[in-house]
Amino acid sequence: MQEKEHYIQDALELYAVAVLQRLAEDSGVAKTTDARRKLRDFEQYKAERGLSAKDFESGVGAVYKGTLDTHLPCFFARLVKAWPNVHMDFVDVEKAFRNANKKGDFLIVRPTTELSVSLKNYRGKGMRPQVSAGTYNSFALGFLFDADGVGCYKDPRTGDRFKGSTTLVRDRILDENGHTRVKKLMQKMDELNRDIKQRFAYSDEFECLDEGAFNQARKECGNAGADLTLRILELLDKGRIKARLMKMTGLDGEEELLLLYQDRFADTITVPAFRELRSLTQAPGTNLKYYRRGQSIRFDFMSRDKAILSVDVPFTINKNGAWISGPRYEGKRYHQKEGQDLAWGQRRPKKSKELATSINTYIDFSKKEIFIEGCA
Repeated sequence: MQEKEHYIQDALELYAVAVLQRLAEDSGVAKTTDARRKLRDFEQYKAERGLSAKDFESGVGAVYKGTLDTHLPCFFARLVKAWPNVHMDFVDVEKAFRNANKKGDFLIVRPTTELSVSLKNYRGKGMRPQVSAGTYNSFALGFLFDADGVGCYKDPRTGDRFKGSTTLVRDRILDENGHTRVKKLMQKMDELNRDIKQRFAYSDEFECLDEGAFNQARKECGNAGADLTLRILELLDKGRIKARLMKMTGLDGEEELLLLYQDRFADTITVPAFRELRSLTQAPGTNLKYYRRGQSIRFDFMSRDKAILSVDVPFTINKNGAWISGPRYEGKRYHQKEGQDLAWGQRRPKKSKELATSINTYIDFSKKEIFIEGCA
């Protein structure tokens, strides 16, 4: 995702909260009258990121904003119907919750309870929302330790916090928690990461980007990462794996889900079919099956020998802007951040060091009857 699109999405999370608060005020169910201030927060964020009104009137910004304008009134009306005569406010918590490794984007504050809601606003129509991202290493470590901040974990024996990237400490903690066999596989993952960095960031092979060669190499690296991760999973308790996947996907019930597409939406608060599906995945009798599927690991939630929901985790590489892109040009141009002249498609010496392994987590809702079309 381009940086500007990321800013647009973050800005529209503030906008969504402002819209919901205004709807609450107009309906007489808001306890706090601050929709105008929340709209000013949206405007301030736009200005600080160099976004203009035109960014939300055309292109991707208009699509994302249009989806909110279409579905939020219906979502709000369903909340009022579900909670008659209940006061409610809407509060943005995206930044604070991200720092605490929580998925919620806003709170619905009621007189006696608060509900955390994870908002997913999509341009496509694939019904396969992305719910988590990370690296090969962080994905594997997440099945072993509870997260304690970005890139950090908690030692279950001592409660101490450690960085997953500090390999000597990580390996010691793996040993002390009885995961020596996992440690050896994590060390192989470290070797894979070093090979990837050497190949893409330093070798002559990728001084200039060849998309065909890069895609082939990316598949090779993804397959290697998926194989190592499966070997790690085979050493772990099945209950641990299921619990971790539930948390990654947001199906553990810690936060409610609100999924928005251009022509439909779903939420776990007002849509019974969505709540029932989530409850079934949580049920003790529902087991997890996992296997390689192309460049991915697929996880199937199995109930009575039937797959009720699938989750795909593709293993790939994130370029992170490692090569000069954008409109093609001839010759070389001076690059301010790199401090030197570079040709189009040439590797950026500094930025290429940020190239990293990448996993994304997608839930396949494409065949599930959980979406509301129109305002029903």
